[in-house]
Amino acid sequence: MSRLISDKYKQWEAECNNRFDTLKANEEQLNEIFIEIYGLQDELTPDVDDKDVTVRKADLTREIKSLKLAGIQSPVTFTGKVKPPEKIQNYWTVMKSLMSIEM
Repeated sequence: MSRLISDKYKQWEAECNNRFDTLKANEEQLNEIFIEIYGLQDELTPDVDDKDVTVRKADLTREIKSLKLAGIQSPVTFTGKVKPPEKIQNYWTVMKSLMSIEM
């Protein structure tokens, strides 16, 4: 099992996409049932737009922005210097919890 965050993100992204696709299919199936029950075949379709599905798909840019907004920063500066240990520990604690990885 890989320990790279990028691999964990890909795994999480696949799980999100699967959850999204399943929920969308369920919502469309429910729409079909209600359309049939109420005789609305000539007025409605069971299709659900992606924007109307109640769970989000994974979005790397959005996730990175949310980490930055939460004040989570990389333990290495742009100059390549390592930040103080307490900041590194905080970073890895948050990353492990977000990505559910074992270190």
